[in-house]
Amino acid sequence: MSDGVWLSYSCVNKLPFVCRGPAGLAPTTSPKPTHGPGGCPSNWTYYQPMDACYQMQVVNYDPDAEKQIVDCHGTIHSQGENEFVRDLAVKFLSDNNCFKNWNYYLYWIGELKHDGKKGTCIWYNSEDFDYYLPYPHNTIWPCKKEKEISVFGLVNKKTNEVSWTDPDNEMDWWLVPDSCKSILCKML
Repeated sequence: MSDGVWLSYSCVNKLPFVCRGPAGLAPTTSPKPTHGPGGCPSNWTYYQPMDACYQMQVVNYDPDAEKQIVDCHGTIHSQGENEFVRDLAVKFLSDNNCFKNWNYYLYWIGELKHDGKKGTCIWYNSEDFDYYLPYPHNTIWPCKKEKEISVFGLVNKKTNEVSWTDPDNEMDWWLVPDSCKSILCKML
């Protein structure tokens, strides 16, 4: 730094340089929270293959709604994670008496955006969109520079199969009572 002052960062943060200190000093790390199983805070659920904590939350439709979407980091990177999220969402929604008279459960996974280069989709938090279920009608997800795409999970109650959709194809989202509109939150 230009002012000669040292700063401390967690060892988890990637920095564009390497610092050296006096010999014999052990590096410090920021431990994961130890509030629940797998280091997750209470009311969050640990999924070991991703080493991450998950929670379904009711969507907040006030002026801070976009902040909630960004802070939630809803992403899915494998079939196993998709099935884990499906089960988490179904439990959350059934525990809250949602979708009792519907043939399916509906929940918000996260947001996609254009990668800015190759013309492909990435998750809103810039993670790769490396696992996905086909866009409705078996096409690819249409990411455009000027528009984010919401990704929703749709679970058939009879078969427990999950498919992904967006509000342009699944307008039932706007018929869901506000108390049942849920979003996936993920903490790495």
